[in-house]
Amino acid sequence: MIKDIRLINSVESRELSIFRTLKQQVYHRRAGLFVAEGHFVVERLLHTTFRICSVLFTKKWFECFRDALEVRPEEINVFIGEKAELSKITGYELHQFIMACAEIPQIYSIDQVAQFSVRPLLLMAVDGLTSSDNVGLVVRNCAAFGVDALIVGETSADPWLRRAVRKSMGTVFKVPVIYTDSLVNSLQLLQREYDCDVLSAQITGESSVIYDVNFKKNCCIVMGNEGYGVSAEVLNVCSKAIYIPMADGVDSLNVSSAASVILSEALRQRKWSL
Repeated sequence: MIKDIRLINSVESRELSIFRTLKQQVYHRRAGLFVAEGHFVVERLLHTTFRICSVLFTKKWFECFRDALEVRPEEINVFIGEKAELSKITGYELHQFIMACAEIPQIYSIDQVAQFSVRPLLLMAVDGLTSSDNVGLVVRNCAAFGVDALIVGETSADPWLRRAVRKSMGTVFKVPVIYTDSLVNSLQLLQREYDCDVLSAQITGESSVIYDVNFKKNCCIVMGNEGYGVSAEVLNVCSKAIYIPMADGVDSLNVSSAASVILSEALRQRKWSL
């Protein structure tokens, strides 16, 4: 339900600071909040059970979303401003004068995901993936291809950063997120406790082409850094390295594109192969 409606004259107002500052990992982790922006992402947020704290709209967009806000169970503060003022918040061409602040939902553990997921498990992990845009696109691939959870290594960007949420097109609302202080330890736990194959997307002298890999077992696919790939420490604990065959003269894809190709093959094997 709508708690309060306030017309704002300046985006520098203290009560709007969350929309200005929640762009860096340290801020939103500390606050336990995330910002959704843009028409489609905010609309999808309104169809979740996440607790929404506040929204910042132009009057036109408020009227479009008013009914959806009224039927929400929690009390939501509504801030309304003119385009000229809201455009002072960086990235107005992306947020489209539609923003919502909500609480980051439950963060899962590997054991919790394993309990509610149907076997065989299909997980994805990111190691040193520093671009929030790429993390968001990987999340979108995870949702599209039925991944049970995304494991975020200690050196990767957070999927709840506003750019990641936007790039995921709100699919992060569907994909359980697992944080780990040691990706190496988490991958070893998967191998030890859940008989999980840990497959690194990395070209090595012993890499197997993805079409020769058995994805029908419990498995976790590790995607690495945009420049150097999977770190040596993580690669050392992986069960196998895998690669996507490509035309001569091309040796790599963007990490999100590579993730989509690998996950598509995993889904094909699990759903449609004889």
